[in-house]
Amino acid sequence: MKTILKKPLVPLALLGVLWAFFQRGPLFFGETFILADSSTIFYPLWKWGSECLRDGRIPLWCQDAGFGTPYLADPQNLAWYPPKLLLYSFLDPTLAFTLLLLVHSLWGLVGSWVLCRARGLSPWAALWACLILGFSVNSTLLPWSTSMPLVFSWVPWVLLTFDKVREGKGGAWLSFSLCSGLQWTAGYPLFGFMTGLFLLLDLLGGPASPKKSLSWRTGVPAFVALGAALLFNLAWLLPLLEMIPLSNLGVRTGMVSWVAWGDLRTFLNPFLLGHPLFTPEIDFIFRVYFVGLPTLVLLALGARMGKVPGRALGVWAILVLLTLGEGAWIGGALKAILPGYQWVVRSGYWIPFLLLSTAWLSAFAFDGLLKSPPKGVRARGLLFLLSIYGAALGIGVPADLASFWMSLLLLGTALCWGGPQEARAILACIGLVLSLLPAARSVHFTAPGSYYDQGPRVALGSRDGGRIYQSPEWVERYRVLSGQGVLDAYSQAKEALIPNWGLAFGLRQTYYSHSLFLKAGLDWEYAPSRVPAGSAEKFLDLLGVGTTLDQAPDGKVRSLANPGRLPLWHSVQKAFPSGSLEEDWTLIAAKGFDPGRYALVGDVGLTGEYSMRKVRELGRTPNRVTLEAAGKGRALLVSSEMAYPGWRAKVDGQERSWVRVNHDFRGMSLQEGEERVKMSFEPSTFRLGAFLSLLSCALWAFGLSWRSRGSFHA
Repeated sequence: MKTILKKPLVPLALLGVLWAFFQRGPLFFGETFILADSSTIFYPLWKWGSECLRDGRIPLWCQDAGFGTPYLADPQNLAWYPPKLLLYSFLDPTLAFTLLLLVHSLWGLVGSWVLCRARGLSPWAALWACLILGFSVNSTLLPWSTSMPLVFSWVPWVLLTFDKVREGKGGAWLSFSLCSGLQWTAGYPLFGFMTGLFLLLDLLGGPASPKKSLSWRTGVPAFVALGAALLFNLAWLLPLLEMIPLSNLGVRTGMVSWVAWGDLRTFLNPFLLGHPLFTPEIDFIFRVYFVGLPTLVLLALGARMGKVPGRALGVWAILVLLTLGEGAWIGGALKAILPGYQWVVRSGYWIPFLLLSTAWLSAFAFDGLLKSPPKGVRARGLLFLLSIYGAALGIGVPADLASFWMSLLLLGTALCWGGPQEARAILACIGLVLSLLPAARSVHFTAPGSYYDQGPRVALGSRDGGRIYQSPEWVERYRVLSGQGVLDAYSQAKEALIPNWGLAFGLRQTYYSHSLFLKAGLDWEYAPSRVPAGSAEKFLDLLGVGTTLDQAPDGKVRSLANPGRLPLWHSVQKAFPSGSLEEDWTLIAAKGFDPGRYALVGDVGLTGEYSMRKVRELGRTPNRVTLEAAGKGRALLVSSEMAYPGWRAKVDGQERSWVRVNHDFRGMSLQEGEERVKMSFEPSTFRLGAFLSLLSCALWAFGLSWRSRGSFHA
């Protein structure tokens, strides 16, 4: 047994077994991940995009969300991420969604293991670090915002390959470029930006990071690698840059929030602020620091006994301050001087990186302390052990929690016992597991896969039944969910189509929830509730709303048809000049204004009388719509689909500029004899970005072939 425990792969095998046990529901029993944004935002959007891909089309535009919105331009849709494209191309959307999270969870743990070993940690210390990274509360909560764990799983690989670049390893630039490029594509580019900042901190004082600093021989390959990674991401990045001025991001940068100093007490008690199921107004992903009480004991003891480098402790302290955002002076200062930092400072996005640093430092302390004679550790170890566990009891950890006392006993034994080093390491690791898993398990919610596969029971008509409208009051009603358990509460939200569930089942919704959306779409989404009550139906008609949702006396969701809704495209009899949005709303709401006969145009040359024509759709895909407008005379076609750069129009095969109607929507002016209109979304930003992305792939392929050639000759 003693010989087996000395084998370096034994701790890695134990990590795999523990991970499989923790993820046993999705891994073996057909369950999937639910709660928060994972089920209400990401699953419907990713399923919608996968169906577009299965039809052989690149999802550039989502016609069903709101009044249309760019799809590929939103990085959280992962429309350019190879692992997601691969899984969703061949698997059922629910299985692909589940596997994407499982694979990246394991990928991050393996990367952490390899990084720890490369930086000189023993196998058992590497296991210690991976337990912290894999089963802390913050790690368990990340899948709730589903793209975050995908991006963060690449962080250890980026650090590992960057270490190789600094060491001057041949071909390391290629691995560094691939890992960086894929991390940026994985859906949360903010974490990619923060990874770069974390690399700089690591250069200043990372534990056991390569001593070699960047020189021209290593710096040039690093810059080439980052350039290739950037090129690969331009396919979505250029469309995103085009979207930003028209989006809500300018408003979001003005939002101020920060982690309070008192939240640092969650290092000792993860649920000091409450539990995310019962206090949904608290964003636990960015406010809980819990890393297990044994981690704090070893970190404090290692710092006191000199087992942790002082510079590394200084970097760790800086990270603690960074997690506080504007709650600490350093956050506000960086926001003022560092471009792009306003996205980071408004919440505890730094906590996963602090988690990584904490895991490293405590693992180095773990190695040093277990190699030290117990006699030199015993007195101080017991002092820190009793102090930290006692403080946890003092701020609310239940005294009858059996795992708490077992963890204390096992860690105390590991620190004081004079037995074999491997046995002491096992005891300490079990103590850490007992401290971490009860909290992690309580926020790790899964549901049967059928939860996603079964559509809402409420009869909402066909795909051609117009848009579905949810009033602000309706949305607010489901802001806080309730039910007979988690699954029941989320099933009720699905029945109410909150917030993006219609997209998963081929329905059009005016209410679109995401962190990135077109500001004009948001304005019109709330227009029916912001105009005089007597005009609300007129706006519903104008926006093509065919169904509104209501609650029946028995509490169930029911649908109400809107017989006056206009088709997505129709012709009008007269056009009036457009003004500001408020002026246009006032004019539309005025008595006598019929949205089926009248429209507002920004070009005064288009005002005046028109002939009414019969408009019908000949074909529609997410990126294209083909119309026939039968009739005579000059005509003005009007839609309730967003005006946006990148839309191109052809009239009877000839290129023609489309016009802006009703302030924010697309329209088309036709002359006598012109009847066929084809509008397609072909943004030049995507075409240029895709070309540069393919150029990057060619550079990577050349690097791989050159490296393989060198290996062959060697």
